Amino acid sequence: MQQTTFYYAYRDIFQYHPATLDGSGTLKSVAGVTLNHIKEYKQKLFSWKHAFFASLSANDPKPIHDLLNQLFLNDKNIEPFQKYVYTKTDIQKYHQKELTVTLIDWPNATDNQILFHFLEPIKPDTITYLHGLVAMDLLGGGMSGKLADTLRTKRGLTYHAGSFLNFKFPIWSVWTFGNNEQLPKLITGVQEVINTFKKDKFKETDIQESIKKLTSEFKSNIELPRDKLINKINYIMNDLDPSFL
Repeated sequence: MQQTTFYYAYRDIFQYHPATLDGSGTLKSVAGVTLNHIKEYKQKLFSWKHAFFASLSANDPKPIHDLLNQLFLNDKNIEPFQKYVYTKTDIQKYHQKELTVTLIDWPNATDNQILFHFLEPIKPDTITYLHGLVAMDLLGGGMSGKLADTLRTKRGLTYHAGSFLNFKFPIWSVWTFGNNEQLPKLITGVQEVINTFKKDKFKETDIQESIKKLTSEFKSNIELPRDKLINKINYIMNDLDPSFL
């Protein structure tokens, strides 16, 4: 249900942008896969004839096109290559002058998913993004965040309430969930926490503890050379400066 909520929210904000689409299926569709299905479709699935190849590069794509011809298709049936120029997300295109609401009617839902998105042009390759990471950790990072401390620990309204910055899109978000009775209290509670958070005076120890936590997480994510490479590729693909890493 969380995944469905995020999908519809991203879809409505970013107007079916390809990066918002999810191809992982549903619990029902995945559970329905059998051994006979795999045996039946194995030859069809693993066929170069139906393959689609994509490459990100600053170089001329023709040599790659010729190599694919030679390796897989012997110069037969391959489509002419198409060169796409990457265009970054324009925050102004999705700018909203007023609050927008998406309500999802899900008859089998066991709880109410609550998701707030705030559009802000914060690029991940800027110092402002790092400031945002610390702010998000203080607001909604785990049990120590202001959201979880207020809505879960003190008021007992939910099992989780957190906030985070989005890497792909220029937004930051707050997510939580609860039953029908808790729903209005959670919505008003999120508003209250954010409004008071803007006025809170944090201690230097709070900031340093958050920085220590985020630094540890970052180091664990770039432990291997492969991890560093993937991070650089993500930055390049999203039109960001990899030297910032």
